[in-house]
Amino acid sequence: AFYKELSQTPKASTYSCQVDLKTFLKERKTTQVALAEKAGISTATIRSIIIGTPCAEETAKRICAALNVDFNKLFQPVGEPEMLSGQTILHYHRLISVILQTAVQWQYIPANVAERVKPPKAESNEAVYLDDKQAIRLLELMEDQPIYYRTAVTVLLFTGMRRGELMGLRWSDIDFENNLITIERSLQYLPEKGVYESETKTRSSRRAIKAPASALASLKAYRTWQRKLFLSIGQPWEEEGQVFVTQNGSPMHPDTLTSWFGSFIKTTDLPQIHIHSLRHTNATLQIANGVAVTTVAGTLGHSTANTTTKVYAHAIQSAAAASAEMMDNLLNPIKKQA
Repeated sequence: AFYKELSQTPKASTYSCQVDLKTFLKERKTTQVALAEKAGISTATIRSIIIGTPCAEETAKRICAALNVDFNKLFQPVGEPEMLSGQTILHYHRLISVILQTAVQWQYIPANVAERVKPPKAESNEAVYLDDKQAIRLLELMEDQPIYYRTAVTVLLFTGMRRGELMGLRWSDIDFENNLITIERSLQYLPEKGVYESETKTRSSRRAIKAPASALASLKAYRTWQRKLFLSIGQPWEEEGQVFVTQNGSPMHPDTLTSWFGSFIKTTDLPQIHIHSLRHTNATLQIANGVAVTTVAGTLGHSTANTTTKVYAHAIQSAAAASAEMMDNLLNPIKKQA
């Protein structure tokens, strides 16, 4: 009954501003920075809303409260609400089962009743990703974008790290001399907690990535830009500080990057991917170019190579087909010449 109820529960809606917020602020004789501070959100979020990027309901309500304006006057939900996916409900089932099994081990209850329930089926959705030409095109398009977004997308594409891992990075986690990026934490958001640091998704997610030169070059340029910006506004810059922050030094909201990327992609000739697609693209291109699945699993922070095999079966099958053709050409030279 609980799972049935969940299947009829809509996902959290996103909201778009129904007025020209920039003009609205001028009429109210206030600034984007002042609004951001009063609402407790980043100026980057305010700017993204101004250019038409949808935001979370909690963000919209904070803005309305700061401006003392009726919520429905400024914001409207975007599109029709979607129901929770089977995959999400399956996550709930697994969590409940783990909790109950722990209770059994601690002898609080005699049995784990979740084991008697048939778990909901999860949709088999294939990972959405770009091919090599599309990935190059994305990097070309990023050249004209703000440096903090350009850097974030470049690092995600070249390293395959998760969004939360990227947003949780500190400058001290980056070893420019040895081309290493150490992932030790993740930055998350919950309406009741706001933006906060948490542990990585799994124990295996704590890892050191051998970063490509392109990703490190992008980070170096961004670090120089950030230092100059902080110096110009009198904001102290720290080597231990977080990489992706707002102008007042607070952590950038993870949804700010996601919302911006979604709006950006809609203006391009690329497939309508999402921010997590950059991770899928990284893994797919590695496998397609002969990198061992175990190596890819280590880079992505998967607990086992089995996880990588399941998620990227499409790339493994393509690589296997290419390998078979290579062996045929290699061991049949006469056939090849014919």
